[in-house]
Amino acid sequence: MRPELGKEYPEADEEQITLAIIAAIRRNLERIYKSGHINRQFHAKMHACIKGTFTVDPSLPADYQAGTFIAGKKYDCWARLSNGNSRVQDDRKADVRGFAMKLVGVDGPQMVNDISMPGSHDLLLVSYPTLMAATLKDFRKSIDAICNGLSGLVLFSINPTNWAILARILVSMKKHTNLFAIPYWSVSPYRFGADGKAIKYKLVPTTQNLVQPLQKSPGFLQETIVADIAKQDITFDLMVQFQEDAVRDSIEDPTKEWKSPFHKIGKLVLPQQQFVPQATQQFGDNLTYSPWHCSEAHRPMGSVNKARQAVYDAISKFRVEHNLTAK
Repeated sequence: MRPELGKEYPEADEEQITLAIIAAIRRNLERIYKSGHINRQFHAKMHACIKGTFTVDPSLPADYQAGTFIAGKKYDCWARLSNGNSRVQDDRKADVRGFAMKLVGVDGPQMVNDISMPGSHDLLLVSYPTLMAATLKDFRKSIDAICNGLSGLVLFSINPTNWAILARILVSMKKHTNLFAIPYWSVSPYRFGADGKAIKYKLVPTTQNLVQPLQKSPGFLQETIVADIAKQDITFDLMVQFQEDAVRDSIEDPTKEWKSPFHKIGKLVLPQQQFVPQATQQFGDNLTYSPWHCSEAHRPMGSVNKARQAVYDAISKFRVEHNLTAK
């Protein structure tokens, strides 16, 4: 049967697989951080947490408006830039980079309200357009491998049935010189309005004359952020991509890159400033981001996104509670 536009097709045993993922991540965090502060399982190294503004295009056509994105609306925003690895490591290594946006002061009831910052709309974006696993079951296999250390990764990599996943992981990990110069994708799909439309997001850099470091230190990505924002505003366009073909633009398979065109819906501005990363380090570390911090109009779609709701919530609570008692 051919899939339908805007329709989800749940996997079998989603709840059991999700609980297994939560258990694996929690065991791994307890193993890595036997005492003291616990970092995020992924995107552990934060380069910056910067306050900016997001403005919906004042001339946005009606077909591209829904929920948060009403023409001319303006929001304060917290942007968190990070490396994707589960450990804090050298910026010169290949990695997936993260750009998480938290729009503040969004109207209406939320799917999951951010307790620390109610009325938020979070957009979780990364520097590669697809995920490594096509199904929730495969996603669990890759999480298990990561959480079981070197032996888990070795066993995972020598199994031919995992080679496609491994190949996608390796392709997604790249060396970057400036995090303000690269695009970021939502990877997974979201609802757009009440009429069943499905979209993906993309954040496109628009700032010119950015720093290109010649000598790179282990923390050079943060250094370039500080240097760039000291001399000018940093800007990005937020784009949406509508599902046009239910097979080609799959909702359930996040390894498939959609081919439909992108449409600009708004602009992010991180204002020029003498940015001191340490000033917002603790604040940014304590922020909780989730794709489910949004209204029904922008509800996350697909099995992987449903699992993310439970995983993000459980691990965030565990991490925050542990860090409060560990002080």
